[in-house]
Amino acid sequence: MVCLASGPSLTTEQLIAVWEWQQMSPRHKVIAVNRTWEAAPWADALFAMDAKWWKQYGRDAQRDFAGDLVAGTRHAAVYGAKHFPGRYGHSGAGAIAYADACHAAKVLLLGYDGAPSAAGLAHWHEDYTAPLTNAASMPKWPAQLAAVGRAVKAQVVNMTPGSAVECFPFDAWERLNDKEYSYAKE
Repeated sequence: MVCLASGPSLTTEQLIAVWEWQQMSPRHKVIAVNRTWEAAPWADALFAMDAKWWKQYGRDAQRDFAGDLVAGTRHAAVYGAKHFPGRYGHSGAGAIAYADACHAAKVLLLGYDGAPSAAGLAHWHEDYTAPLTNAASMPKWPAQLAAVGRAVKAQVVNMTPGSAVECFPFDAWERLNDKEYSYAKE
């Protein structure tokens, strides 16, 4: 399973590679985190944790996203999202836990920068407006991701170029179609 977070390094080229990977096998699944569903409307699920996020984007996601809506808050049920309980700290960590709960053997991460870009950007998309913040809790993410990594059974691999998230092994996203990451042509 691939989890696509909203880090500033996420590119169209990576999204195309993930879409191609997804098309290779019905066992290849993709979870988009927060607004990344807008760049990956073909994802199988959208995971967003925060009630404030759902209040601002829930109607759009409910109307325009065809995959499963999954929330870390019960408040998103009004938008058709199923509640995935747990304490993850942020949506990217929650998406990893959700992938594990879906019995993913491997969880591949893209858009998990864990730090602002050189230009100071927190996301691939424009900044959120109030009442949402722009990755204000980012300093807590390494510990939260490490905790989720210890809790899941799946192997987690970070494929995010230049990522500051160091609690998972790294690999190049260009290797998505390598046999070790694919169920295709078995």
